[in-house]
Amino acid sequence: MKKFLLLALAAFALAACNDDDTPDEFVQGDNTIAVFENDRLVFYDYDVFWEYSEPYTDPYGVTCIDLYMNKTRFVQNMPALDMEVPGIPIHPTPAGFEFDLRQAVPYYRGEPMPRYTLYDLEGELNGTLLEVEFSCIGYDVEYLGRF
Repeated sequence: MKKFLLLALAAFALAACNDDDTPDEFVQGDNTIAVFENDRLVFYDYDVFWEYSEPYTDPYGVTCIDLYMNKTRFVQNMPALDMEVPGIPIHPTPAGFEFDLRQAVPYYRGEPMPRYTLYDLEGELNGTLLEVEFSCIGYDVEYLGRF
């Protein structure tokens, strides 16, 4: 019995010394955002909802959408903001659309937020599933949402 207790205590001590601060048990599902740094999950949020405008034609004849990023944080200490990325050119697909931009500046309350410039912004609407990825202030961000 003493050996068992000693082994259990040793296992508990090793588990308590674990210095891995990766968030526990994240499973990306509908309306979630995951943030990575150097391919390591550093932050996630289940309380996010993004939506988009109806496609429209801009003055140059390009079909675009506006992406509305509601209650969004790219890092844990960032306040949750309702931001908009206007004028994203899209390419229609049989199930929705795709987009791919080198960079885009989001807006908050009508003002540009260059500090939070989005790089390598990619996304796809496939039926009711919206997937969006980009880099921002040194982090890689993935959004998954369902309508």
